[in-house]
Amino acid sequence: MKSLFNLKSLKETNYLFLGNYAHRGWNGVSTISLLLAYKVRYQDRITLLRGMAEDRDISCTYEFYDECLREYGGPNVFKALTDLFEYLPLAAVVENAVRRLF
Repeated sequence: MKSLFNLKSLKETNYLFLGNYAHRGWNGVSTISLLLAYKVRYQDRITLLRGMAEDRDISCTYEFYDECLREYGGPNVFKALTDLFEYLPLAAVVENAVRRLF
């Protein structure tokens, strides 16, 4: 998978991802894996919000469960990721010197 970011921009820019990682077609596991790796490496620059597709029941509807079974041969990765999704924040406050957004 080709990255959308270069290392220079990750070190200098804050990123806010708005969720629905599990609803990326057949690339949901790859998408969330890449974003989690970025979060671990650049923890102060990456914020991941929880979208509707990160709900355990909804992610089954969007074939995320099937993708996990196909890629990893069992439900363990699906359970681990959906457990992790429950810890993601639902909203963020973005502010600068001029204004604040919720």
